[in-house]
Amino acid sequence: MLQTMDALPEEEDPDKVDSLYDFKETKERLYSLVKELSPEKAAAFTLIKEEAFSYKEASQILGVPVSTLEKQVSGSLKHLRKALVILLILVS
Repeated sequence: MLQTMDALPEEEDPDKVDSLYDFKETKERLYSLVKELSPEKAAAFTLIKEEAFSYKEASQILGVPVSTLEKQVSGSLKHLRKALVILLILVS
């Protein structure tokens, strides 16, 4: 965060600084939620959603069927959505 703040101009709008801080907090929370996933789901989610591999490519890398990856990614997204909704309710 300090490096990001150093990069901002001094006359930056305080609302923009707050938004940047909120974005960074949300991003860090998302990464911590991914770490809570099972290793299999985390690997599938990371390859497909973060590193933009196709399901077929990820299937070859991980050595599991595409259908298994679809279930793992779907389950990961459900978990992350639920956790983020709860986080948003708590923050509001």
